[in-house]
Amino acid sequence: MDIKEFLKSMDWGKVVEYSVEAVLIGWFTYLFAYQNYLLYRWHRGLELPPKLPFILVGSLAGLLFFVYEIGRLLKATSRKLPASAAPSETPVSEEETGPADESEFTSPVPDGEEGQQSPRDKAF
Repeated sequence: MDIKEFLKSMDWGKVVEYSVEAVLIGWFTYLFAYQNYLLYRWHRGLELPPKLPFILVGSLAGLLFFVYEIGRLLKATSRKLPASAAPSETPVSEEETGPADESEFTSPVPDGEEGQQSPRDKAF
C-alpha cells in the first residue's frame, strides 16, 4: 500500500477526535499536577514554583495518549479488507444480520399476562 492509498483509508475524524482528547488530557494533567504540588508542598510567603516542569508532564501525558490511540487506529486500519475485495465475497453470519425467522422475536410472556403485575410489584 502506498502513501496516497494509506492517507485515503485513514479515518481523519478519529485523528481529530484523538488530538482534541490528547490536548485535554495534557491540559488536565498539567492542572492536576501543579495544583497538587501547590496544595501539598507550597506554603504562603514562598515564591510560586516554576510551571515548566508541570507543563512538560502534561505535554508528555497528552503525547503518550495520542501515540497510543493513533497506534490502535493504525492497527485497525491495517486490518481492513483491501479495496479490491468485493463485498459479496465476504461471508455474513446470522449474528450480524439478525435472526432468520420471526419466531425468535416472540415475547417470552404468554398472551393475556402482558399487562398484569405480580403481587410483589403491586406492593411498591
